[in-house]
Amino acid sequence: MTALSLGLRWVVLIAATMLAFAHTVGAAAVAVREGYELSYVPVVVSYAGFAAIAVRRRNRPVVEIHDRETDFIVAAIGVVFSLVAASLLAPTISGGARMWRIDLLMMWVFAVSGATVLFGLRRVFQYRWAWLTLILIWPLPVRLLMFGLGHGSFRWIAGLHLAVIVALLIIGRRPGERLWWLAPAAALLVAAPLVGLDIDRSPRLAVVAPLVAIVAGGLCWLLRDEWDWRGLRKPVVSRPLPAMAGLMVAAVIGYVVVPPLPPLRQLPELPVRSSADGPGTVVPAGWTLLNKTSYPGQSAYFGVHATWYRYRIQARDAAAGPGAVDGVGRKRQMVIDELTTERPRTFDLFGLQTTYPIGDFELTPAVNVDLGHGVRGELHAAVDPRARLTWSMVTFSFTLPSAAVAGTASGGPAQVGQRITLLLVDDHRPTAPFPRPTRAMLDSLRAVLTAVLRRSGDVRPPPIKNADLLVSAAQRIVNQRVEGAS
Repeated sequence: MTALSLGLRWVVLIAATMLAFAHTVGAAAVAVREGYELSYVPVVVSYAGFAAIAVRRRNRPVVEIHDRETDFIVAAIGVVFSLVAASLLAPTISGGARMWRIDLLMMWVFAVSGATVLFGLRRVFQYRWAWLTLILIWPLPVRLLMFGLGHGSFRWIAGLHLAVIVALLIIGRRPGERLWWLAPAAALLVAAPLVGLDIDRSPRLAVVAPLVAIVAGGLCWLLRDEWDWRGLRKPVVSRPLPAMAGLMVAAVIGYVVVPPLPPLRQLPELPVRSSADGPGTVVPAGWTLLNKTSYPGQSAYFGVHATWYRYRIQARDAAAGPGAVDGVGRKRQMVIDELTTERPRTFDLFGLQTTYPIGDFELTPAVNVDLGHGVRGELHAAVDPRARLTWSMVTFSFTLPSAAVAGTASGGPAQVGQRITLLLVDDHRPTAPFPRPTRAMLDSLRAVLTAVLRRSGDVRPPPIKNADLLVSAAQRIVNQRVEGAS
């Protein structure tokens, strides 16, 4: 009966969590099927199971004190908080929803709260290492490590997960056990070289090193121990049916109120006609290149093989487009940022709001424009109240054959993604400053806090100036990309 009671509780807990966050589970399933960055998330459950074994192996006595009122209070607070945060906060930060993945964090909070009401707070706390390990389904800490320290390499995911498994092997040592360090040492020795796999082009490989560490460390435990399962412990919560019913009601409410993630953008495939010579130049016809700058620190956010180049150009004459020469004869200057990556899905992680210091600006909603060949652009205007400057910009993305892009790394995918952003400043002098692409993670946080703390009614977006000039230049770039090098 003990096994049946525990099994029923776990079934209810898993079903309630998956129902309340059905959209999150569906997005994770797509990530696993397509091999996206979050394809490691389901494997984290095995880490948590290994952590539970480590706690059980340590076998330290626990005083079975039970307070059912505390269980209900803590669980109710957690369940309500998770559903409210997932339903209200996530839509507010829609521009960075896939970067921050608040839904995955709230799903973890919901699961821990459900376990509290089904198994008891003290029993959940007893297995706290398992629950803390399960929080690895939330990708933000890993991303902070990747982009803050590791320049965006997926190897940091494998390294961090391996470190967690080694820590669990250390936690699982028994009191007075001799040579307890053999298990973590063997796991580290066998699995560490696997961190060097080509994870950046196959994110699924990120789970190889930690899974091998689990096997190596677990074999050391089995060889050293006379394993004694001692049976299953009887649950301290004797009547879980009311808690089960309440948790399922909360799950149904979560299914209704928790919104899905914004859909992944389907990038158009650009039909490059002269791939042997490379795509057409990014400098539009009628403009002159002044200088070209590389931003390797910024491109690392989009993969270790990504590149980010900035072109500063100047109109040759009035034929460059509407308003290319102002009323006093000054030729307009423009900045073009060209981002190329083997991981086009990162465009959904780092949108326009997170790759420029727009967290300090007021940004207009996007205005969609047709640039030809199936490419759609987004027009924006942003104002910096401190510098009293207004920028207008258009950004558009597409995929094209990697063979058509000069400088792409060998052995990569057949298609690469490009995002091109054109910026104009409402200052026609040659010394006019343009926003620089820096601090993507920091400005992503700033943009989120601005969206949460500032009411929409407080924002007065400026008008989009020079829209005709931006659209004209963007259309020329798209045409040149299709027609090939010139």
